[in-house]
Amino acid sequence: MEANQLQAKDLRLGNFVRDKISKELLVVIELNDNRISTKVIDRSKFPLPDGWCLEPIPLSEDVLLKMGFEKNNGMWFKEKCVFYFTKYTTEIGYYSFFVGNATIAILRYTHQLQNLHFALCGEELTFKN
Repeated sequence: MEANQLQAKDLRLGNFVRDKISKELLVVIELNDNRISTKVIDRSKFPLPDGWCLEPIPLSEDVLLKMGFEKNNGMWFKEKCVFYFTKYTTEIGYYSFFVGNATIAILRYTHQLQNLHFALCGEELTFKN
């Protein structure tokens, strides 16, 4: 998925995305077939600059920490819902979610992790400052 290909079908309400220009954090508040409505998390940054555009947030160690994951022996986990994954390739930033030795999903963006976590654990991932 390229940044300019972010589509409503890939998202859920509550997913985090960002503005391509300012990199401000946005939350999805409404979806339909041809529209993604968002809200700026830090209201002091509203309105966004002219030409703003949505883009997915790449997974990174900083994002994982802000979402409550911990790192142990090179793997990231969230204890409440035994959820383990590890970095897959450093240059592209993919993360591999796995069960035992089997890779179940390759994740690149924050909203993908949010969606998988909700599907498996039944709870939302949120950002902690």
